[in-house]
Amino acid sequence: MHMRRMPAFLLAIAMLMGGGASALGYVDPGTMRSGSELQAGTLDRTSIAVRATYDVKLTLRYEAGTFSADSTMRITNESGVSIDRLELNTISANLGRMRVRTATVDGSRVTPRVEDMTLHVPLGGVLPNGASATVRLVFDATLRSGTAGSDWLFTRNTGIITMYRWLPWISRERPFARPSFGFPFMTRVSPKVTLQVTTDRSMKIATGGRRTSVTGLSQTFVAQNVRDMNIAASPWFQVLTGTVNGHTVQVFHRPGGPGQAMLDQAKAALTRVEARLGTYPWPVLTIANSSSRDYGAASPGSIWLPTGVDTSSLAYLMTHEVAHQWFFGVVGNDLAKYPFAHEGTSEFMARHLLGLQRASRCPTSRLDLTIYQYTSNCFYETVYVQGSLFLDTIRRRMGDSAFWRGVRLYMTERRFAFGSSKVFLDTLDRATPLDLRSLFDTRFPSYY
Repeated sequence: MHMRRMPAFLLAIAMLMGGGASALGYVDPGTMRSGSELQAGTLDRTSIAVRATYDVKLTLRYEAGTFSADSTMRITNESGVSIDRLELNTISANLGRMRVRTATVDGSRVTPRVEDMTLHVPLGGVLPNGASATVRLVFDATLRSGTAGSDWLFTRNTGIITMYRWLPWISRERPFARPSFGFPFMTRVSPKVTLQVTTDRSMKIATGGRRTSVTGLSQTFVAQNVRDMNIAASPWFQVLTGTVNGHTVQVFHRPGGPGQAMLDQAKAALTRVEARLGTYPWPVLTIANSSSRDYGAASPGSIWLPTGVDTSSLAYLMTHEVAHQWFFGVVGNDLAKYPFAHEGTSEFMARHLLGLQRASRCPTSRLDLTIYQYTSNCFYETVYVQGSLFLDTIRRRMGDSAFWRGVRLYMTERRFAFGSSKVFLDTLDRATPLDLRSLFDTRFPSYY
């Protein structure tokens, strides 16, 4: 790598600013580590625009309710500026009493700082734009044993282990505590994740991606273009499999549960949503019962449905979670800042496709607030139900052809990247000669 030295007058200006040469991001090229693209210096700068692959070895101890992980990330800085640290999101830190055993960058030890659900990892130097490094994290965590509050996301309960956002992932710092049940995550797509899971007893493991090998108690899964690799695992799972338009659909369900109904509804939902939003982008869709009795959840390539789900609500729950495969799987967003962008849209897909629109049971409210600004009592009725009604109003104003053209345009332009509530609405507005801003500004006053 060739770098010109800083001209003397610029160096003098930097010194006068009180920051030395690093005040202008300058690093003497002679201080680069041997065999590493990192350069000496500090900037106190991070970015989510970092591409990362993940190669993970997970040891899962069912009886003890604990796990150990050895994660190797190959990162490339695509932010356009130099950075010197990472922000990694993981529930293991907030709920799992995470203990980092080893952390290295290009083989040199670093000391991460765990705060809330964010792991702050210093790179031990400056990573220029376009440069790459290898980050290794070895850590332990303990699963919860109940399902109250957010514990259902990270627990061993009712014979099922559920691990949501357990793997430290390139993200942005967000508070985990919130008055609503909205998800406080934002994660970038990884081009490839390889996950080897070794268990202390025979278990069936539901996760995103394809299972590529089984050796004794070790199973390996590979996924591409995903934003996480959530896990539901149990010794008691039973598995059913089907196909939809060349995609494998597999259901991991509790004994005696509505496994066949889950499979039938998954196939129906995938068919309906694909017809509107475009081809499902992964080879496998995995559905699993979770430890929760109340909530569903989704991540790219996988869906959790609550244990004991009522078959009368199964079509709605399944369609909503399948829609999430597009609305934050294909097109991501900051889930904490823009809940409408994934929840309002997915709710609309379920209610529109199934003919289930209904009036909200809470007063009409804004749709542009963060998950930290809604109360739990009206979060669902506002963001989900009112969000769905709002989009149905837009659809009727635009007409079906223009509306779905706008939705598909959003999917195409933001594929495996980030969108937002405003980007989605602006894309709909571009798909019609009508001026929709007067409708938008009543519910999204901070945008318009």
